Amino acid sequence: MRVFWIRSPLGLLAVLLVLASCTSLPSAQLSTYLSVSKEAEEAGKAIYGALNKAVEFNKKRASGTQTVQCAANTSNPSCFNPVDFLPTPPVTDPDILARILALETIAAYNDTLVALNSGQTGAALSKKIDAYGSVAARFASVAGVASGGIALLLTDTTIASVGTIAGRLQTAQAQFAVRRSLAAQHSVINALITALIEDTPQVYQLYRTSQLIFARTRPGGPRGAEGQREFAKIKAMYDSLGAYVVLLSNMAESLDTLVEATEAGVTDPETLNLALDHALEVKAAAQVLEKTIRQLSD
Repeated sequence: MRVFWIRSPLGLLAVLLVLASCTSLPSAQLSTYLSVSKEAEEAGKAIYGALNKAVEFNKKRASGTQTVQCAANTSNPSCFNPVDFLPTPPVTDPDILARILALETIAAYNDTLVALNSGQTGAALSKKIDAYGSVAARFASVAGVASGGIALLLTDTTIASVGTIAGRLQTAQAQFAVRRSLAAQHSVINALITALIEDTPQVYQLYRTSQLIFARTRPGGPRGAEGQREFAKIKAMYDSLGAYVVLLSNMAESLDTLVEATEAGVTDPETLNLALDHALEVKAAAQVLEKTIRQLSD
């Protein structure tokens, strides 16, 4: 899959919404930023969901608890296993769960900023703030016990800082300084984004190792139709991670660049219009990523 380097609006969201204190952003722009944020979150979750499925299969196989595999893609299936038709088990592995919660923390940060700068106040805004603080605290808790993944790429100070977000926001609400508190958290959010990027080689190796075993043990063996279909998912994961890294990398770059612009007082309309253009471009890139990762769950 061909990857294009484009600036992500997800970082722009974190900064431009801070600018709303002196420059009002149209609701259409806020909606675009939020939709891109959610698409990036869902893309990452699909990748980590596929990783979880492959890793869990390998764990069950190693422990001897893996259920029988039925050759379903034939005109005469060899058996019927209800597990094949049930939802994928929830993620319980701390390393994988920490990755998902990091994504949810970033998304909740964006969601809170959009709510604040859309004019939400009172209970509606408090609900967003509470949700952000809750997922941040959960991430810190899980990352604290994880033995691998992004937990090893973050300092104890950063994990602890994420864990105190809820308390800091409660204090900020009491002092009517929520906007300033959210703006000050961009470095912590950027650290999460960076860790997710640096973690992708490990994600690929974990997936590849587990998926190779899964493909080889499919009914019909590695040369059978099911085995070949599962082998192909390894390349799909590689392509998905490539596009995912582009989104995350540009998210961090835009966040850093526009925080500097905000501190310098750059609030001209051209900057806001350019941000919307970038949002539309990366929205298209996220849709390409969605098509790619869909192969992982087929």
